[in-house]
Amino acid sequence: MKITNRRIALLAGASVSVIGYAAPAFAATTVNPGVCQSNTGANVTETLDITLVGHTGVTSVANPATAVVNSCATGAIVQGANATGVAPPNGDVNATITNGAAGDVSIGAIAKATNAAGNATAFASIFNYGVGQLGNGAGTVDLAINNDGSLLVEAQALSTAAGVAVATAKFGGSNAYDWGYGIYQSATGVAHGGASAINVALDNGASGKITIDGTAGAHGATATANAQPDWGIWQIGSGVKTVNVGLTNAGEIDVNAAAAATGTKGAAHASAALVGGIVQ
Repeated sequence: MKITNRRIALLAGASVSVIGYAAPAFAATTVNPGVCQSNTGANVTETLDITLVGHTGVTSVANPATAVVNSCATGAIVQGANATGVAPPNGDVNATITNGAAGDVSIGAIAKATNAAGNATAFASIFNYGVGQLGNGAGTVDLAINNDGSLLVEAQALSTAAGVAVATAKFGGSNAYDWGYGIYQSATGVAHGGASAINVALDNGASGKITIDGTAGAHGATATANAQPDWGIWQIGSGVKTVNVGLTNAGEIDVNAAAAATGTKGAAHASAALVGGIVQ
């Protein structure tokens, strides 16, 4: 079963408490690294178990507050496999990411700004992807994500000010469209002259919950809040005659964009948008 959930909330003139804002009490930036796995060989077989990874990403409590997750060092979870062998009999990739039932994994770019005497700006971004799985080979390229726990990718920007409050939460990327993704799976044979077969799968089990969020909240004399998490889940295969791409969901998948703005003395603008929820 293929499921695409698209939830967009626009709240202008609403209290920022609607999206759970609490004013930061001090200035600090914390970074919790993510996990990377990358292997190259004639054939590559690898498994990345993220069940115990917990919470990764960047949290900035400052003014201006800037939180960007753009690499494993800043919180992303990435698995890469490059099979360099000639097919047949080589050139095969078998890569799996597993989040068990006990997993409570979150990748977050969290920015919180406050200024009781002036303006405040918060910017949060997931750049390229929160979870990335990439495979290259001339043989059979198999990519799989098996989720039975909780998996969250979020950009959250919250701003409160006596003056102008601005909050921006977005996904972005190094591609020509500046697109970012919550979960990104890409299998290709292009670099090796073509693959024999490509299979890309995401299995969200009965106990699995996948959430992709972009949330922006601003409260000030004037306020602007923008949330654009672009794409929730992107699955793609290229460089082969036949591609098998599948998403099986027995649990819950949510892709959300939400923005709330309150202007106490002037204008309030809130904008929330997705490019798409789940794309194959």
